[in-house]
Amino acid sequence: MTDDNYDYRIATSADRQRILDFLLEHFYKEEPLCRASKMSKEELLKVVSHIVDISLKDPFSTIVTCKSTFYAKLVDYVYFSLHTNLFSGAILNELHNSFFDLVPDHVKTVLHREISSVGKPYQRQGIATKMMNFSFSYEKLQYGIDGIMSETSSFANQKLLARYGFKRLKVIRLSDWRDSNGRPLLQPDDGTEEAVLNWKPVEELVFIDHYHLSLGYCLFGSLFNSSNDSSTKK
Repeated sequence: MTDDNYDYRIATSADRQRILDFLLEHFYKEEPLCRASKMSKEELLKVVSHIVDISLKDPFSTIVTCKSTFYAKLVDYVYFSLHTNLFSGAILNELHNSFFDLVPDHVKTVLHREISSVGKPYQRQGIATKMMNFSFSYEKLQYGIDGIMSETSSFANQKLLARYGFKRLKVIRLSDWRDSNGRPLLQPDDGTEEAVLNWKPVEELVFIDHYHLSLGYCLFGSLFNSSNDSSTKK
């Protein structure tokens, strides 16, 4: 199937249930830490329902469809801490909460990218890359965005962000998280060895025109700012 067959558009509240269905069908089975943590669909739904609701408040989440069928989803992920027994959530939350301590003081509001999911049958067709360059335009700088942050928990996403010039602010080795017997708590099956906090300041985003980015990550669900984060700078 060619790229011309896909429809890229900004998600709205009317897409909520279809987004949740897609994440339970694809993200649940295909995201490395989801598999490694062995969480149930019910547990994942508790987390992503809140995430989707928050992300749809701002015009940054992207969905990809073809003849009314979802193929991919790019959405903001707010907090894993709602799921207190999920070790993968604790890891990503540690990255999230350290963000404002690791960037310059002038950084106050950022786009927070967390879930990027392309259905397995439709991967390796450039969909993830095009999603990056879709939903964030020059005009949306009116939101006062200082840059883009993302916690990545899969090797594939880590490579993708590195290719687009994201800086690694913090890295957590998954092998450092062990149970009382010294056994690793999470052992992803895709070669992922670490979780990474990534960052790209707005001044490094390159716009082709008022509607498209080049070599940038165009995104996401909602805005994340220091005034509503537990790691707010003093």
